[in-house]
Amino acid sequence: MNVMGIASERHNEFTEYYDTIDTEICLGRHVDTYIPEISSKFDLTLPPDFSMEKYFIDHFDRNIEIWKVVESIPTFPRFANLAI
Repeated sequence: MNVMGIASERHNEFTEYYDTIDTEICLGRHVDTYIPEISSKFDLTLPPDFSMEKYFIDHFDRNIEIWKVVESIPTFPRFANLAI
């Protein structure tokens, strides 16, 4: 949020706003299509080449804890798809 220039006192407001759009993003709407709306709603002046997608990718943290869950899942033998 700081990189976009959202004032610290508006971080909660931005988080609430983002929670309203995250489902659309997860379903395939590109996050960068929200930049004009976010800029207007939060009075931002972003560089023309700013990309939320690039920002998210550049600041992605690897989830090491997930491997504990993955490794706890029992493995099942693979069966060939047999035509009867």
